[in-house]
Amino acid sequence: MIDRPRHAPAPHDDAFTVSHPVTSLTVVMTAGVVTRVTFGGARRAAASAAEGLAEQELLEYLGGRRTTFTFPTAAQGTPFERTVWRVASDIAYGATMTYGEVARAVGQPGSARAVGLALGKNPLPIVVPCHRVVAGGGRLGGFGGGAARKRRLLALEERSRPAGLPAAGAQRSLFAALLLVGGLSCSDPQRPTFGPGDGAPDTEPPRIEFLAPPPNSVFAAGSQVVVRVRVTDESTLAEVLAAVAGAVSVGFPIIDPGTTELEVDFPIATSVGMTGTATFVVTAIDASDNEASATRSFMLQ
Repeated sequence: MIDRPRHAPAPHDDAFTVSHPVTSLTVVMTAGVVTRVTFGGARRAAASAAEGLAEQELLEYLGGRRTTFTFPTAAQGTPFERTVWRVASDIAYGATMTYGEVARAVGQPGSARAVGLALGKNPLPIVVPCHRVVAGGGRLGGFGGGAARKRRLLALEERSRPAGLPAAGAQRSLFAALLLVGGLSCSDPQRPTFGPGDGAPDTEPPRIEFLAPPPNSVFAAGSQVVVRVRVTDESTLAEVLAAVAGAVSVGFPIIDPGTTELEVDFPIATSVGMTGTATFVVTAIDASDNEASATRSFMLQ
């Protein structure tokens, strides 16, 4: 163990912020090598020539003017994680692969979940473009920067993809259509998502309203319970997730509405013998990455 002088800079003191309307980034650089990128800012500006190069190239990417990076990077991970990251790094700008396709590419078919976990530990998002790995059926899948940010990055690449650079097959075309409906809709990739009329960024979370059942309702075990939810927002709704915990444990597919208002029924089939309190949890995320959650409980007896 190396003793550190009391007033020596902490490791995060090497971090600087890259600010852009699409997303702000915090970049950690050690001895001229980028070792970590995270979403969000509020640190100092780039100072050295090496930091300036990384900042310039990241800004060019976020502005739709760059498809590859030249600044040096280093990432620590297990052999499997590094293999997954290498495959992700080879996905062309504007294209995608599914978790299953990456699993086959690393020689471990059936390891899609492990691939997702490895991508979740990627220390260099955007540089190692894990946002280009999506779930099957045109679904986004997870992303450490949040679903709305993943959607923005993919929509940015779809719009800025150089002529002649092919997309990744029919699935990519379907996914692009979803992005154009539900993602960043403005033509200028440097323009943020705005609220209605006032020209200000949308910072308000979605509004969640339970239409049914009434609070603290009681149902007979073995009956079907329908939870009806209305979600609205000033920005486009990016994702709505729902699950039930307690007496009933069930999850629902992620809804990717692409509208500013969603009204949906969630049917819950209960079994005889299921008794106790069940809590329905719904989470909504808008295209500006604002998030809200709400719960509604009911009793089975």
